[in-house]
Amino acid sequence: MNIQKYQLLHLPVLFLFLLVLAAGCNNSPLKKEVGKTPNILLALSDDQSWLHTGITGNKVIKTPAFDRIANEGVLFNNAFTACPSCTASRTAILSGQDIWRTEEGGLLMGAIPKDLKLFTHILDDNGYHVGYTGKGWAPGNWSYLGLDREPLISVSFKSCN
Repeated sequence: MNIQKYQLLHLPVLFLFLLVLAAGCNNSPLKKEVGKTPNILLALSDDQSWLHTGITGNKVIKTPAFDRIANEGVLFNNAFTACPSCTASRTAILSGQDIWRTEEGGLLMGAIPKDLKLFTHILDDNGYHVGYTGKGWAPGNWSYLGLDREPLISVSFKSCN
């Protein structure tokens, strides 16, 4: 598949992402109505395949909170990893880029280039509270290349670990 066809395949995903992002922007009509700005929850886990949740039919593993959120929101039934490595995959998710376009962000012990746009920063700049619990972006050093704020935090949550 040539590059142009490959880039065209990403247009529907990009459009959906921009639509969700626009709903959180300050000039959005949704933003002006109290309580109308959508909440965004992205749940990531390491080493968990699709069949390790109750909502996907597992009878042994009980995941009632995850199942409730999936039932009330959106559950991706056909999602793929950008890379079989935690840091690089998270960089791809946060930037919307293929790992080879994220430079050192695509490496396990990498760093995030300061000019790489992250959707968590865009949300934070538009009034969303961005936080995480657990691993976050790791094990690299996100600030090594000059990034001036953490990729996932404006409000921190204490980890259960």
